[in-house]
Amino acid sequence: MWPIDARVFREFVKKLDPHPDLPCGHFLVHYAARHRPPADDMAVSGVEDVALIDAYAAALEAAYATFTAAGWPEPAPDPASGRVHVYVLHMPEVGIPDAPFTFPYGQGFHLVALRSENYELTREAMIRRAEVEAVHEVAHLFTTAFARRHTQLPWVPAPWYWFDEATALFAEHLVFAGHAETLRYALHWVRRPELPLTDNHGYLSGWFVRYLAARFGPDLLREVWERVGPCSTPLAALTDELTARGTTFREVFTGGYCVDAGFVRPVCARVYERYGRRTLAGRHQVGPGGKAVATGTVLPLGCDYHTVAASGVGAVTVRAEVSEGDFDSLAVVAAVETGGGIERSSLTRRAGEPGLIGTLDLGGESPAEILVSITVVPTPAGAGPGRPPAAVRYHIVVTA
Repeated sequence: MWPIDARVFREFVKKLDPHPDLPCGHFLVHYAARHRPPADDMAVSGVEDVALIDAYAAALEAAYATFTAAGWPEPAPDPASGRVHVYVLHMPEVGIPDAPFTFPYGQGFHLVALRSENYELTREAMIRRAEVEAVHEVAHLFTTAFARRHTQLPWVPAPWYWFDEATALFAEHLVFAGHAETLRYALHWVRRPELPLTDNHGYLSGWFVRYLAARFGPDLLREVWERVGPCSTPLAALTDELTARGTTFREVFTGGYCVDAGFVRPVCARVYERYGRRTLAGRHQVGPGGKAVATGTVLPLGCDYHTVAASGVGAVTVRAEVSEGDFDSLAVVAAVETGGGIERSSLTRRAGEPGLIGTLDLGGESPAEILVSITVVPTPAGAGPGRPPAAVRYHIVVTA
């Protein structure tokens, strides 16, 4: 969230006209059309095509209905109008970068600011982007409502920032699953698997939230947000919720998500068709009686991938060794795609334990390409805010 001069903002938005008759009953949209007197005062904040406003109105209401239907508590409106104010403008006019935002504006309620021009080159692309950006900001309204209820703060607590953005990105997909605009961060997600889950402000973690919702249902997200607090973290809340569902965060993240994300297609086929598999840290080969060695470093909640091309063997043995470090466990998963899905063999080495050995049966699928996923789960202290993650060195040996 960018620092905003509230006085400057209030003065500027007085130039925008409220439009109470738009079909979005929970929102009051304010905007100024271009070429109305005094046109020169509005500059880029003037709206050229009313289709932009119609797209915003429909998307705002669709997102609101999606959240309330899923049991999320409603955000507080402005008491005077009974609605959430939405201002459509060129953000640099009020001294901040040109991106939509949600902002506390009064006692207990927030406003939304959307862009008067999103620079897409076709009308259709402009509308699609507008729809997705509106949904994203409505998601922040609902997560912030949870935060205010549980913390009495006007903002989402800092440890929850990444999960807040990830939730908003998932909401885009939930409301507009067919829009290519919901895939705008896919390239970086595919190319940068080594980035920790909690890094990059959560913009690449939306894929993890998609995975969680697909596997456990979208109610999981609301129940995680019910645990928001000034001293809580999303990882702790996820750990509790997943334990209640008979599994663990470690299993879900390392043995499930990271492996499926490595193949990409199980998480999102459209991304696989466009960008292929995730970036590899190494490629190796192994034949009868041979071995492959994969070494490197991995950050907590990041992921390294190696592939091993196995030929003429029916199974491989994987041994995981790791240097000591500030981590809870190293997880190594060897997986292979077969006609029936993904076969995987998981090793989890806790800090202080000796190297572990596991076997992956190739099921007669030889030659086969084995994907080796390497992840580190941090200790609770290691995952704390303001604490830079320390990389852990690994040494993986695959023998036929």
